[in-house]
Amino acid sequence: RHRVTGMKFIKDSTNSLKENLINVLTDEELTSSLKINAKLDVQEKYSWDKVARLTVDVYNKMLEI
Repeated sequence: RHRVTGMKFIKDSTNSLKENLINVLTDEELTSSLKINAKLDVQEKYSWDKVARLTVDVYNKMLEI
């Protein structure tokens, strides 16, 4: 998510990439927010508990077939 967990730039646009890099390198509040939000997002989406639950769900669905 742009400016929440990361930065998006326009494909093949070096100017878009440059502007985003400048924003991240010069805006300490943005950088801090990105780091915190990205870490929380990864912990939520890829925790072992969630991965295990998803795996069990797949197995259960396969047993229903």
